[in-house]
Amino acid sequence: MAAWYAETFHAGRYYATNVRLGSLHPVLGTENLPEFYQKALLGSFRRLADLVVYPPPDLWIVEAKVRLQPIAMAELEVYGRLAANTPEFLPYRDVPLHLALVYIVPDHLVIALANEKGMLTIQLHPPFEEELLAGWEARKISPTVATV
Repeated sequence: MAAWYAETFHAGRYYATNVRLGSLHPVLGTENLPEFYQKALLGSFRRLADLVVYPPPDLWIVEAKVRLQPIAMAELEVYGRLAANTPEFLPYRDVPLHLALVYIVPDHLVIALANEKGMLTIQLHPPFEEELLAGWEARKISPTVATV
């Protein structure tokens, strides 16, 4: 869904999916660990954004959900903060950064809160929408009903 969004709304621009964001060096008290473990942790605290659309003229970080959920807004906010510490983004430090939530099934409260935070919210209707929704419905977890 993220790639379809990029190809449809950012045609001709370079994009990547599942992009790691954040510093390469862990910052959670790893200095006392042996060097082997420090190297093993290199980049492990980075987070994966669903989609990044690269400049010119601007940088987009996109979180894609079939059904928009509050967690998507928090994830996108984290990605926006991590972008400044991502070594691969150093050349793009001076370009405008856009944070966008793309989804099929809306949640109007999340949309309102995201817009208050300056995030863009875009409802998609890809040609494979019915397939995505059918798969999503099949995977939904329903509450267990207990009888006594």
